[in-house]
Amino acid sequence: MIIREGGNVFKDADGNPQTQRIDRADVQFTVSYLEKLTGLPLSQNMLGSTGIAPTSGDLDLAVDTQSTTKQELYNKLAQHVKSQGLEPKDYLAKSGVSVHYRTPIKGQALNGFVQTDFMFGDSQYQKWALAGAPAGSEFKGRHRAIVLASIAKGRNMKFSVQNGLLNRDTNELVTKDPEEIARILVNGTTKDLASVESIIKKLKSDPNYEQLVADARETLARDGLNLDAMTEANFMRQLRDRIVTQGMSMIIEGARIEHPEDEIFNDGANGASRAIQQLMKLPQQSQDITIKWDGRPAIVFGRDSDGQFVLTDKSGFMAKSYSGMAKSPEELEKVLKMRAGDRTDLINMYKSLWRPLESQTPAGLQGFFMGDLLYVGTPQKQGNNYVFTPNTVTYSVDAGSDLGKQIANSQAAVAVHTYKTGPQDSGKPFHAVEKLPKGSILFVGPKMKDTPKVDVPMDRLQQLDSTVKSNRNVIARLFNPMTLRSQKLSNLPALMKQFANAKVREGNFNNMAQQFIEWAPTKVTDVKAQRLTQHVKENARAVDLVFKLFNAIAVIKTQIVRSLDQQGSGITASIDGESGHEGYVAGGLKYVDRLRFSRSNFAKNLQ
Repeated sequence: MIIREGGNVFKDADGNPQTQRIDRADVQFTVSYLEKLTGLPLSQNMLGSTGIAPTSGDLDLAVDTQSTTKQELYNKLAQHVKSQGLEPKDYLAKSGVSVHYRTPIKGQALNGFVQTDFMFGDSQYQKWALAGAPAGSEFKGRHRAIVLASIAKGRNMKFSVQNGLLNRDTNELVTKDPEEIARILVNGTTKDLASVESIIKKLKSDPNYEQLVADARETLARDGLNLDAMTEANFMRQLRDRIVTQGMSMIIEGARIEHPEDEIFNDGANGASRAIQQLMKLPQQSQDITIKWDGRPAIVFGRDSDGQFVLTDKSGFMAKSYSGMAKSPEELEKVLKMRAGDRTDLINMYKSLWRPLESQTPAGLQGFFMGDLLYVGTPQKQGNNYVFTPNTVTYSVDAGSDLGKQIANSQAAVAVHTYKTGPQDSGKPFHAVEKLPKGSILFVGPKMKDTPKVDVPMDRLQQLDSTVKSNRNVIARLFNPMTLRSQKLSNLPALMKQFANAKVREGNFNNMAQQFIEWAPTKVTDVKAQRLTQHVKENARAVDLVFKLFNAIAVIKTQIVRSLDQQGSGITASIDGESGHEGYVAGGLKYVDRLRFSRSNFAKNLQ
């Protein structure tokens, strides 16, 4: 079974890709162009993360074999290419069940080209079998298919993303019904097959577990992934490490918020350019800058479609294998007791918040607010200031200020940041906390009291942008998806990002290129380490450049954070005695002084 992860079929004479990644905003326009060109219903047949992820390496589109054939589609596209005075061999290819088309983005060659893979089969089945991983999963959609194939093999069957569940001896179809596949493979439902994590959770109690996952464990290990880390304790440790080293994340407009400097790992030169351009725009977007409150734990409250009050945490809100939408204190206690560890204090805290939160949730609301708890019980005074430390940041508020007077009359405080209509909604930023009913729970929002003044080193940013543009091909060779796949090094960008987070814990970004060369081989198998070392050495200049760009962007961002810390937030914040907030959000990026907040947060949460 071959499971693809973005392709580079089209290359020039020097082997350089002739296609590029496509932004999510351009996907629908491009697919609509292809629908007109082919006459096929493609918008409803996008596969995997196409149109969902911020960028895509290619467009994966399902084509039902009942509507046309590979050759008919190839001929139609070839005729179109010839009508433009172009050579079909430069724009079309066939392989396996797919026709590949070098597609002008939004139908215009001036926008560049993206690879489209028309994948022939049962389109409805393919959409399920090739679904992308849900938000929060540590794995990708292709890893899910690898695990399902391993389980099927252990039950003397084959799992095919094209053909369904097959008898291993005869290749006869067993079923294409996802519910039947779930019942046969894990004795569960399709919800249990939504992600690698949910599959492993369901399968763990199977007496043949080790045999069923043996192939998947070996295959994932070649990508530097550890299937055995999916026990609850290890997974939570892994998740906590990711959170504290990358900065506490919020949900804003459905996209994961990244550090500007990390964008080069996410999307190479394109990512670095986007980050630099956003930094340049920051002075014009200063009115949109919001504070990242360092609250803990996260809470979700609101009313369902029947108007019934719901209070839960983020895990309960997003749960698929059980209902975490607690509608009474007793239900919430049951939800929390399902998890490991003594949660008595947490349960009592939620119970104390239930009635006041319910009374302050508008009766006509249909939806949910997400926020972070800042304190329960009026904070203690130190001198004339109320002082509280919900997680890593210590906040100090003048008791005589408007905010201080509100704190004096409160039982608890919640920093509200997002509104969602339901678990599947990507969410929208919520700033209008003043419109929520007043009561013993103090609601605070992310908006800064006064619009800050933002100065950015424009000359330095322009120099960095010029460096990225002039070295675009150098960076592209380092991160070339086809090269990395062929060498089984597809997780190289993720490894470089992981190393950057390790440097956060260390407390500096010094000598990153050389240290990465020494560090990376220790994180993979011995066989993979040889390939990794060779590729890194062959692209030593690019590795050095990527880390230097990462560092340069981080330095400029940190200067901006320090400047914002001194301006009009209406509240004093400090981290380990050093003045400063957790960070800020603007333009879809988060601005966190990682060598101050993230390092301190990591140390505190792993004590």
